Amino acid sequence: MAFFTLLPNARTLLSAVATPPAAGGLRRQLSFGVEIRADLVAVPGEPRVPVGAELLSAADVIGIDPRMVARVDPPQNATGFEPNYLPFVEFADADFPWRYSYDGGTGTRVTPWLVLVALKPGEFEFLDQGEAPCPRIRVTTPAATLPDLAQSWAFAHVHVARGEQLGTDLAQLIASRPERHHARLLCLRRLDPNSAYTLALVPATEAGRRSGLGTPGPVEPFNKPAWDDATAAGLELPIYFQSRFVTSVLEDFEMLARRLKPFQIEQDSVIAAPQVAFAGDPGFFEGYSNPNATFEIQDALMRADRTVEAFNTDANLTTLLKPTLEKVIAGETVAPGDDGPDKEDPLVAMPPYGWRFKKQKTVARAAAEQGAFVDRINLDLKFRHAAGLGAETVRRNQEHFARICWSQYRELAAANAALMRLKSAQVLSTIVAERHVARLPPAILASLAENVQDIVRLPDGLTPAEVLTSSGVPRSFASRALRRVAAKRPLRRGPAGRERPARMVAPMPAIPGAGAVEPPSRPPVDRRRPAEFAVESRQRITQLFGSDVLLGGTAPRAAGVAVRPFAIEPVTGALSQLFASLPSRKARFLIAGLAAVESEKLDPIMREPIVSDPLVEALRAFESRAILRGIDTLPNNTVCVIKENRLFVEAFLVGANHEMNNELRWREFPTDMRGTIFRRFWDRKRTPEDPAGDDIPQIHKWTAPLGGNFPAHDVDRSEALVLLIKGDLIRKYGMILAVLNRAPTAQFVRGQGVDHQPIFAGQLGADACYFGFDVARDAVLADKGRHFFVLFEAPGRVRFGLDAATAAVRRDRFAFRSATLQFPIRTLGRDPNAVLLPAHLITGHPPPVQAARWDDLSWSHMQIDTAGYIDVVATNPGVAEAPNYWGSNRDSATIARSVWQKPIAAVVPAARILP
Repeated sequence: MAFFTLLPNARTLLSAVATPPAAGGLRRQLSFGVEIRADLVAVPGEPRVPVGAELLSAADVIGIDPRMVARVDPPQNATGFEPNYLPFVEFADADFPWRYSYDGGTGTRVTPWLVLVALKPGEFEFLDQGEAPCPRIRVTTPAATLPDLAQSWAFAHVHVARGEQLGTDLAQLIASRPERHHARLLCLRRLDPNSAYTLALVPATEAGRRSGLGTPGPVEPFNKPAWDDATAAGLELPIYFQSRFVTSVLEDFEMLARRLKPFQIEQDSVIAAPQVAFAGDPGFFEGYSNPNATFEIQDALMRADRTVEAFNTDANLTTLLKPTLEKVIAGETVAPGDDGPDKEDPLVAMPPYGWRFKKQKTVARAAAEQGAFVDRINLDLKFRHAAGLGAETVRRNQEHFARICWSQYRELAAANAALMRLKSAQVLSTIVAERHVARLPPAILASLAENVQDIVRLPDGLTPAEVLTSSGVPRSFASRALRRVAAKRPLRRGPAGRERPARMVAPMPAIPGAGAVEPPSRPPVDRRRPAEFAVESRQRITQLFGSDVLLGGTAPRAAGVAVRPFAIEPVTGALSQLFASLPSRKARFLIAGLAAVESEKLDPIMREPIVSDPLVEALRAFESRAILRGIDTLPNNTVCVIKENRLFVEAFLVGANHEMNNELRWREFPTDMRGTIFRRFWDRKRTPEDPAGDDIPQIHKWTAPLGGNFPAHDVDRSEALVLLIKGDLIRKYGMILAVLNRAPTAQFVRGQGVDHQPIFAGQLGADACYFGFDVARDAVLADKGRHFFVLFEAPGRVRFGLDAATAAVRRDRFAFRSATLQFPIRTLGRDPNAVLLPAHLITGHPPPVQAARWDDLSWSHMQIDTAGYIDVVATNPGVAEAPNYWGSNRDSATIARSVWQKPIAAVVPAARILP
């Protein structure tokens, strides 16, 4: 869920501290003092130098940059705008409506320097622009068609998009993410149904009006409004921005959703049915002709009750295709010495798709009939066509795709550079291990490897530490601490002679149970002669040690430690091998995605780049029929169920990857030609690094027949059920949202049951869209009564308005021709237990006198002035629900919040559109 906050205004610091213009002037004033400093230190007693400046104001504006207008609702030339909604204009800069305002107030009610008005054709006329910097209009009767400028503080507010974290500090969010807030200017006029309007941005001050008309001059007072109740007829106004639209009471989401009718695709219909193509005269093979040879052109979406025909390529054509394709493959895999200027050129013919992924050099009809994907794609004409579409899609977008691939080359080059360094380290470490480490005595090698005694694994799965302790050997016998203690008394090793002097060595005790190291020779000690100590010393020694052993007495016999013999060679061998394998181990941790063989060899690797663009949009750009054929014949305002053609998707992606690998080889990109560069056909609305957005796994790992190679995240491993909608709803609202709900009973209740979000979705033209669900069609057919398709108004499309007030309008909206489907229409609020829309929206009765909730707020609760605009001062809706947005401290933000229209949803029972 995306949260947002509305603020009453936004101004820069300079604009907030500016003072009114000087007498006779029209620009706001700034006065400040400049402090004189020496070496950044204030000079005592030095006065500040007064400096004055002027800020641009409304009198300086003769037009606005079109890029400042970020969004207009309704869009330019829109038809069917709901008259109970409020038009508005959004600005890219959050402070724009107040940037040139003369209002120096510090409260929440700051008047903007421009307003948004909506005028019908009879209420104004366009004038010749002449020398005026802006287009001009003449308003016939300002008092009857223009808003009260004294209330213009209520027209503009600031929208801050907070994302999914409501608790984010607002000030910090605005400072760190300025692109998340913008300004919005509402037109609070109540619109008439079935009427044409011109939406215009006009100045709110007399100074701005004169400047826009090209007649600047002094204005008294400086902040005089552009019009008031006493303004005479025929007021001329400049226009900064204009847009036209037409209203209709039958064109809101609710009514457009009610127009949708279930549609059953007939058996002989061309909708979602493959087109038959003639294959009896391919032209490549001289003498081949078959007037009965045809194949069905496959599309990405197909009718739910159809199946793809089995392999049916003419046997004579297959006999001709097989050797030709194999010759092309042989030409691609030229052996060393078989290529050169004197050798025959390779055969130029139709491409064999996907053979590199399986290192397959032959194709066979029998394998194609069994569904082997390389054989079937190459010999089954309908899937050769699908693979060819994938290749053509790549060719038409090769520059874009190549840029994406080369952007990932730096990572591959860095990985290969690291592998080269580790390869050199591996050679050196192997030599050192063989010449030095492997020759160390077991006790010394075990002690030097003390830090890794818990890491290395022996063939039996134990670590060296576990081998020692399980044999009863204290680990201190294989520790560097014991070696350091022993090294304090170096001994001579070996006889000294003229040619070979005696060596000084550090003694290391043998590890019990593992074979002893030859003990160093030491001078004999005569233990029979007792040491002589003074009487006091002898008593103190006996007191401290509890024995007179140090004084020549008999030492107590120490308790023995049971040690079991064990083989030390596997331990020392594993430790020695560890030293040699350190570069390989580092490679596994340093470079992500290395296979075990690659980390052992440390040779340069080849990796395919990943292009995460869904190819369905690139295909739709030049051949939309390949997604869904016959959609032009689908009646308007209909909804039906079709399904995904899984075999087409896989064949298409094989062809696309085959062509992209060829292109990368041509561009000398380091690749082994087996990379699955494209893994996404449908737009699953996933980030590039999310594997749940993939439609296929890596092609070289495919083991199932064509059509059965699903990605790991697709646990159901079935073709997606697809909901297809065509009609005015899509034409007006664009890409909506849809959810498949499995209710606990035959009655849909919002917030209950299991919601299946679409796994992919897309739009086909201006009036059709589709939604794919990971639910088997048979499972829905088996329990149609408990499945419902819920159509949502797109989130994030913030709109403002009020409910219609009269029963006559409601009766118009519920004309008999559009009320045939009994879809329940529901409000999407934050309360999961929200009920249906207010009763007056369904029955046609007038709304209640006092609204119980802000969602029930209607035009009947508003005070309307003589010009048709909401009187924000006199209005007091008296809504019981807290908080009170129209309280005494109301501002533009609270008013906008009260008229914010939550999106609604239409619930379509699956039983109405499934056979």
